[in-house]
Amino acid sequence: MLKLLLPIFLLVAAPQEPKKPAARADNEVIAPGLPEGDAPQLPEQVNWDLKKAVTARTATRERMDLGGLWRFAPVADRETAPQRSEMGWIEMPGVWTSPDTPIYDSRLRVADGQWQAKPLDEFPLAWVERDLPIGNDVVTHWLDHRSYLVLRGPWAKAEVYSSQRVNGKPKRDGEEVREDGVTVYVEPLIGVVRDGATWFELTETMMYPHTNQVNLRLGTTAAAQPRGENAKPEKPYVGIELLPTGPRVDAIRLTRDAARGELDLALDLVRPKGFMLIPGPPVNTIPLTVRLRLDDASTGQMIQKLDQAIGPMPDNKRTVSIRLPWSATRDAAPPKQARLRVRLYTTAGRLFDEAYPVEFRPDELPAATPKEERER
Repeated sequence: MLKLLLPIFLLVAAPQEPKKPAARADNEVIAPGLPEGDAPQLPEQVNWDLKKAVTARTATRERMDLGGLWRFAPVADRETAPQRSEMGWIEMPGVWTSPDTPIYDSRLRVADGQWQAKPLDEFPLAWVERDLPIGNDVVTHWLDHRSYLVLRGPWAKAEVYSSQRVNGKPKRDGEEVREDGVTVYVEPLIGVVRDGATWFELTETMMYPHTNQVNLRLGTTAAAQPRGENAKPEKPYVGIELLPTGPRVDAIRLTRDAARGELDLALDLVRPKGFMLIPGPPVNTIPLTVRLRLDDASTGQMIQKLDQAIGPMPDNKRTVSIRLPWSATRDAAPPKQARLRVRLYTTAGRLFDEAYPVEFRPDELPAATPKEERER
């Protein structure tokens, strides 16, 4: 019981930007045109098991690629909601305006550029959605993390909603309860642009075991790819990132000092405002340690490792600069391909965060700013 209660308490204590719940769950108010009704059973070709979507994992993080078949319906206007029983399928993260994107009807037959006897490119809007099932056996795993939907490419410009369907929930003000006893919650999500993608927080959506959905509506204007001689289409992506609830490494920036044979690391750290340790002193007073390990990515052989005490983190953001030799000896050449691992600990030994490993070519890094210039 204690194992379950502690993550719940930490999650309640941790939000950096608390969100006000939607006042109503009426689709006409919150999400006009949101698909309605129950969806048929998933066909064999569609697998939405989130465990099978994991592409990267550390002790504190997890990355899931949500590419694949999603429910799909092009619509002629914002007010008319498609019925889920009639929705087809689209290979995400493609868009219906592209001839290279596979699109199927409700029976998974190729749409051939037509939708209900009308050319697909004549529809100004389209909905896509998929379920994010959270079972009782994995709910504590989600409670231990902050969850984000990450969109890159055309779908990053979409309207994004989260919806939840909870069985056996009593009716309360501001909730829509269907005749079959299912309570439906709908909430618009506001994205934050970061590293060329748009991040939408799903933490509150994924807190309880039930059927969750993410619903995206995109217009043809937003779906259009950039044109011109120098235009570079964005590589589309749709996925989920699970990050630690406590202090973490937000970004790793690398430069090189060829004269000294060193890497110059800038680690951007963030700390949620409300995070607490139970039991323990306030987290902003706890001394921290950064643990680094540099490997040859081709052989897996360790080149350098370093534990550096960086003191406490009194503010919610902090940048730490660390120098690390890029070879085992001063005269040795750096590896052609290197892998850097970064972990953030309390000095007493508790792990806060293990960032994803970073692979790079030392000879391709930008030059570090000389020390005398940094100190001006």
